[in-house]
Amino acid sequence: MSDTDVDDSQLPALGASAMIPAVDDHQGWQAYWEAQGQSWRTEPEIDLERQQYLAERRSIRPDIARGIYPFRDIALTRAYVEWLLATHENGRGPVDWSDESQRGREGIDLRGADLRGAQLQNLPLACIIADVTWRKYYVPYWLPWKR
Repeated sequence: MSDTDVDDSQLPALGASAMIPAVDDHQGWQAYWEAQGQSWRTEPEIDLERQQYLAERRSIRPDIARGIYPFRDIALTRAYVEWLLATHENGRGPVDWSDESQRGREGIDLRGADLRGAQLQNLPLACIIADVTWRKYYVPYWLPWKR
């Protein structure tokens, strides 16, 4: 299975009424995601093996003091970030900033992820966690800017 193939067992979760487009059918994927209510998605669905890997990584509990983050040093593509957003909070999806009731939700945790080359424009990235807020957490005495 390639990095973008979808297993038939996923059809109920994705919406069985829509046909899964071919990997190289850009317009087909646009129409597919639109039908799923995820018009911000542009990439083909990632394969089950990668989904399982990302789900395992997402379950890692961050430990700021030890520098442990779910996606630390993991190269993430746009397709991977799209999947993480779509499946955020057990499928609730990304934070919708236009809905004031959602503004207290935490977005996906991308601290430490390698996003070089990932084209993330037009993704719903409201409330993502992308860096440690230095005012919120203890800064070790040995860091150069602490002196």
